[in-house]
Amino acid sequence: MTEIRKKIELGIFTVLLILFCVGAVAAAPVHVTSLTHNASGPFMAQPNSVFVSGNYAYVTSPGTNSLGIYDVSNPAVPVHQGNVVHGEGGAVLDNPNSVFVSSNYAYITSSDSNSLEIADVSNPSAPVHMGSIVNGAGGALLDFPCSIFVSGNYAFVTSMYSTGNALEIIDVSNKAAPVHAGSIVNGAGGALLGNPQDIFVSGNYAYIASTGSNALEIVDISNPLAPVHKGSIVNGAGGALLSIPTSVYVSGNYVYITSKMDHALEIIDVSNPAAPFHKGKISNGAGGAVLFMPKSVFVSGNYAYVATSTSPMDGAMEVVDVSNPAAPVHAGSIVHGDGGALMIGANSVFVSGQYAYVTSEASSALEIIGVSEYTGTGSSGASATTTINAAVQQQLSVALTDPFTGTWALSQGANSQNYGNLSITANVPWSESTSATNGDYLMSGSSTPLTNKLQLNAADVTAYTTSGVGSSSTALNFAQEVIIADPAGSYGTVVTFTVNAV
Repeated sequence: MTEIRKKIELGIFTVLLILFCVGAVAAAPVHVTSLTHNASGPFMAQPNSVFVSGNYAYVTSPGTNSLGIYDVSNPAVPVHQGNVVHGEGGAVLDNPNSVFVSSNYAYITSSDSNSLEIADVSNPSAPVHMGSIVNGAGGALLDFPCSIFVSGNYAFVTSMYSTGNALEIIDVSNKAAPVHAGSIVNGAGGALLGNPQDIFVSGNYAYIASTGSNALEIVDISNPLAPVHKGSIVNGAGGALLSIPTSVYVSGNYVYITSKMDHALEIIDVSNPAAPFHKGKISNGAGGAVLFMPKSVFVSGNYAYVATSTSPMDGAMEVVDVSNPAAPVHAGSIVHGDGGALMIGANSVFVSGQYAYVTSEASSALEIIGVSEYTGTGSSGASATTTINAAVQQQLSVALTDPFTGTWALSQGANSQNYGNLSITANVPWSESTSATNGDYLMSGSSTPLTNKLQLNAADVTAYTTSGVGSSSTALNFAQEVIIADPAGSYGTVVTFTVNAV
């Protein structure tokens, strides 16, 4: 017995040791769908920048010299809505390379046009040229503009060549006639702006990844007419990995930078913008991280999403847990081909809700990836309840995405009446059921109690209790001029709609 006990104890110790050494298995982002280029549909040839605002994704495509707009209200079935093409209506979009959307306007930089184009996208199906400004106009430094960030009435643009190597600031308060406001060039006051690439504006500061300077440059833009150098950090300082920085994202007191030649994600502490310092980093291969020649980073919550490569001929998206900026760790990844993902030449990433949108230049595609595992939205066992308290007609909806194994409930609150539709859209297998609870009655539009029906009218229940897979949608009519009430006549919680994964 003693020998057996020793073997059992040894086995338990071995299992614990394995768990201790291996740790938790990293989750995996999942392929949802891809939009690819075709002459009659999406303008998606060699796409290089994506921006998501509301229900729409905006993508620049140098291969078609255009900005394409796509309805992603159902990410599983994105739909091409409209596009702005170089030359049409005065649009200046020769080789567009960066887009930023603010309110009803899209701001696009175009390297071969040496310009900033502004398009009115208030009608996504018919966007139109609004205004533009080209290099030299009023002193504007827009020689090969690279990246753009819009804040308030100003557009901040990095400009890379000859008269460039600068941060250009443009007043866009008049969208039809943008004008030069101010600029700062490489070397001014110590500014490190050699071939500036990506830019992110937060508060009174612009944070710029300068590939020619191998540095992060911080510019004080509190006075847009006279921006000044505030601070910087160069490759190697305090351990910083900044060899050919390509993308920058600011969250809180930290700047997240992709370092192309270091094959790494670098994290800089900028709590004091005048003296930024290295905080943490993660390199390709660390814990399974896929960070070969990273190109773009987007931070959401405790995770950094990085568009990167697995080899010179492939592409991927790496997810890094940055909850501890001093020690970021690999959380998951998806590479070209996983589940059908199209990611060769992945070069831009934008995260919105439970999805990551990645442009893949060589695949001529917009790849849409489910990341609910990291956002926490719709996660396993989730549940949510919506209570209606107003006597008004309601149009209600809920979207379920993988993974979802919990329930979603709609409850009628005190002093309310319900008319309208409940629309359920699911991107995973699902089923729905309908029931009345708490002994409540249905009443007709004339307030006549339907005492024998403690549920919705049978026709509705039969017709709308169903299941689907993929992009399924159904309308549940619980209205038909029916008021829901309890036997005592005071309105209360009467009916619950429950949606379960199957």
